[in-house]
Amino acid sequence: MSDGVHLQDIGKDYDTVTAVDQVALDLPKGTLLTLLGPSGCGKTTVLRMIAGFVDPSRGKIVLDGTDVTRVPPEKRGTAMVFQNYALFPHMTVFDNVAFGLRLRRQKRAAIANKVKAALDLVHLADFAKRYPAELSGGQQQRAALARCLVIEPRVLLLDEPFGALDRHLRESMQTELRKLQQQLAITTVLVTHDQQEALALSDYVAVMNRGRVEQFGPPREVYDRPRSRFVADFMGVSNVLAGRVRVHGEGRIFEATGYGAFRLSENGTEGEGDALLALRPDALRLDPEGLPGVVHFSALTGAHYVCEVRLDAGGELTLNLPRSDPRSAPGSRINVSADPAEAVILPA
Repeated sequence: MSDGVHLQDIGKDYDTVTAVDQVALDLPKGTLLTLLGPSGCGKTTVLRMIAGFVDPSRGKIVLDGTDVTRVPPEKRGTAMVFQNYALFPHMTVFDNVAFGLRLRRQKRAAIANKVKAALDLVHLADFAKRYPAELSGGQQQRAALARCLVIEPRVLLLDEPFGALDRHLRESMQTELRKLQQQLAITTVLVTHDQQEALALSDYVAVMNRGRVEQFGPPREVYDRPRSRFVADFMGVSNVLAGRVRVHGEGRIFEATGYGAFRLSENGTEGEGDALLALRPDALRLDPEGLPGVVHFSALTGAHYVCEVRLDAGGELTLNLPRSDPRSAPGSRINVSADPAEAVILPA
């Protein structure tokens, strides 16, 4: 079996409650996987099973070709950054980072060199003598990350590490973490409920729901081609319409009550019948021949306006318009169509 993280149908039961059920994932060595989902979906339980803090009820966990299912946490070669960072308040940054090396009885000179290298990596070399209470939230996170990296784990585990940071610092730390992960080529598993974070950081995303993986793949694939209503909703597809696929001439269309007809890609394989149509806001465009309606709400998000359009047929759609487009103003009459290549058919 190849190096990396391999979960073979792992599950976890608590009495009569199944928290994780038949999770099977293969993560190549040196890549970053995000376990994405709402609270209670089982993502943190999966992370803790990889770490060895929770014993699986069934299945197998293989790290770099070694079955570690029953191996204690300290012998797995993993390291975890906890949500609250778990730094020792009575120790300096240097001593916090050195803690794991001292447990492994490494020599003093080796510890000093490795801690210095780890602090240099996370840009904390000038903070070695400070205590956690004297650090900002971002600095505390970097200290916790250095404490993990200094022991040279084969797998780095991150439990919602950005949750306590403000938006600007969170985005900065996400970029810093991704660069560091790629620089070190360290296999990494991250847990989050933030789909933007998952898209920005990951080589692979596993969307979890009720203890199961609903979809696994590269972030672009999961975002562009959700396979279920749950994944579409969680990845931010705000337009999910109920209707029916039918053949129209040499092509296919989707007819949605309260909306009208949408052309579908000629490459689709779905047959006629009831279905759902998922349309991301950026899959919709202004089109003189499109469905008529009125903008009744718009909000500036920075690069564009998010506009809610009430169609003459009765339905509502959400689309993005450039900041410079005056038609984003509430009350504007517009016509909307969808790019057939971006329309995704889901099971009804």
